[in-house]
Amino acid sequence: MNFQKLFKGNFILFKFYYEYLRVLLKIPLAYYSNVYINSELKDKKSFTVNINKSLIEDYKKGLKEVGDKLSEIKRSNEIKTGNESNESNESNDNDFDFKTKMILFFCLRIICVITAWYGSFTWTTIISLFQFTFLPYSLFVSLCYGINTYLSIMIGNLITFPLLKLLIQTIFPEWLLHSITITNTFIIIFFAVDQLLCFIFLFITPRGKIKLFSLERIIQSIIFGFLNTKTYHLIILLLSRGVEITIIVWIIDALLGISAIISTQTQKYWGLLFYHQHRAAHLPEVYFDAHKFHHFLHDTTAFDAHIYGNGAPEEWFMLNMEVIPAFFFGCIPPSLTYFPLRQSWDSKIGHTRKEIQNYFNLHADHHLYHTKIFSFEIVIDIIMKTAVNSEYNELPGEFSVSRKEIGDNIEITFVKL
Repeated sequence: MNFQKLFKGNFILFKFYYEYLRVLLKIPLAYYSNVYINSELKDKKSFTVNINKSLIEDYKKGLKEVGDKLSEIKRSNEIKTGNESNESNESNDNDFDFKTKMILFFCLRIICVITAWYGSFTWTTIISLFQFTFLPYSLFVSLCYGINTYLSIMIGNLITFPLLKLLIQTIFPEWLLHSITITNTFIIIFFAVDQLLCFIFLFITPRGKIKLFSLERIIQSIIFGFLNTKTYHLIILLLSRGVEITIIVWIIDALLGISAIISTQTQKYWGLLFYHQHRAAHLPEVYFDAHKFHHFLHDTTAFDAHIYGNGAPEEWFMLNMEVIPAFFFGCIPPSLTYFPLRQSWDSKIGHTRKEIQNYFNLHADHHLYHTKIFSFEIVIDIIMKTAVNSEYNELPGEFSVSRKEIGDNIEITFVKL
């Protein structure tokens, strides 16, 4: 176990996350939120905002500094072990290390699936903790990703469903309170539907036809995608067996969007939070411990999609936050409610490469370029100059956005389409 990485390295990352989140929050929400931008464009054809260039430069400087500190920890460990690598073979060492880490992690994940099959929350949790012994920086990534995602997508369900269930049980007659119990049959049906959707999205989506991949590449996505993204749900569902989903509660929440209303309030800054965590996850020393799992295969298909886009080692916190209420209190896992399920379906579409190259390939382009497109709010990437084309972009049917650097300012212009 690398104690320096686990404790000192993660401390450096959490410190960076907190300090530079405050820097990013200086960008007004109205400058990058599609909702606010479209609202502003209701009564005008265009508008322009200005951002001080020093803000972006400060953030880049912070990224470089934290990257240098993590590299220094790596070098000090190599000197201690007498295994210092040089520039020429460093990437090869990283590749070898990553493959070893990946094999170890998936062996661990399979053991967790087995303990979940036997219904042991305790052993599943204890065994899952071992990932931090050989993937130390996955602690930082899983906590940040988990908190951001849970607050942005799932918190509404945790609050709404128990209260809504209690209210409906009081008002509605018993014969209307039918429920579905999570059983092995339910789990099989859940994965059958999930894989069917992924298969359909290999060819067509609501956003257009899909670029066809070779059969070999598709098989790779099916196998690796299941290990990397579906074992998350497998563990949750196995440990949630016996939980009852009251159908009318699920339908009312889906139709009225009650949990979505709550989550929408906490979701306002999700694009910025995700950008910040995602960009940190791509720091070279951090990348191979967590997010590289999501980028292991070049480009992307629907089989590679999760609730959003993450590698399996990034799931630890979020997985436990779903399992604990279900296992101990019989609550429906949030990812089985309508709002997160819709996000998961959208993510499948987002992880497909459309034939026509446009805004709808936004996240697919991240899998192609790796160091571009860190948010799902394109304007954030344009401001930070991490879009594929930071000078000009169009959101079909909404607006165009252009970026110019004028002296110490960055000028962002929005024009209604």
